[in-house]
Amino acid sequence: ALAGAGALRRVRTGFCGSTALGSRSMQVIMVLTLRSFVVWGVRPTTCGSATCSTGRNPRMKTIVALLLLVVAQFCLASPDTNAIATGGWSVSVNGLRGRLLVSTKADGSSRRGVVHLELQNVSENRLPLEFTSDFSLKCELLDGSGKPPPPATSFRSGPVAPPYRFVIPFDSTLKFRIDDTSQWAVGDVGTYVSVGSNCWLIRDKDHTDYSLSGTIRFPQPHPPTASLQAWKGVLKLPPVKIVAQSPKP
Repeated sequence: ALAGAGALRRVRTGFCGSTALGSRSMQVIMVLTLRSFVVWGVRPTTCGSATCSTGRNPRMKTIVALLLLVVAQFCLASPDTNAIATGGWSVSVNGLRGRLLVSTKADGSSRRGVVHLELQNVSENRLPLEFTSDFSLKCELLDGSGKPPPPATSFRSGPVAPPYRFVIPFDSTLKFRIDDTSQWAVGDVGTYVSVGSNCWLIRDKDHTDYSLSGTIRFPQPHPPTASLQAWKGVLKLPPVKIVAQSPKP
């Protein structure tokens, strides 16, 4: 489970929050349930020379109960794994503020911590803010006593994106991923978080609560683009809590 220092959002997909059942499967179950009422919900009796439908078939309750049991099992067997822990907003600097968002995704027998940075243009100047991707990021993952989890045994592999620029219009937000997707942890099973120059591993047997915080520095874009407001500065991102994913005893 993931708990945020701010709000905790849950993104549900499919039926009963399950990614295993889509809307098509939900429709099939509903149709089957409806048919059970129509086909088995009445039994034919004789009304003179005509045949009319009166009374209820005792099999109806059994069939409906079985169908509802199947639906309930799908709901209970599909835990919500798309929890997003959301940190608080940083102090606004030159019309910009930011926050961290953390979720997890399966990566073999372990899980990768997926870290996004969300920036919001709160400037009173209606010009869009312009940034460069050549920023520096320093993060810390600490428990309540200020201690980090052990470093993960990891390796890097993959292409490196060339420098680019991005723009945030007036009164808008931009969210992008900042964890190192070219780095993988090997060895112990757990949740690993690779961001900045660090890669930590929260082992499944470690039920300590850790919080991720960071400082991000944007340099001045060179040359600045006309009609855009070039932004430079430092944002101190408040901590967002990461709780061990494995069930606690």
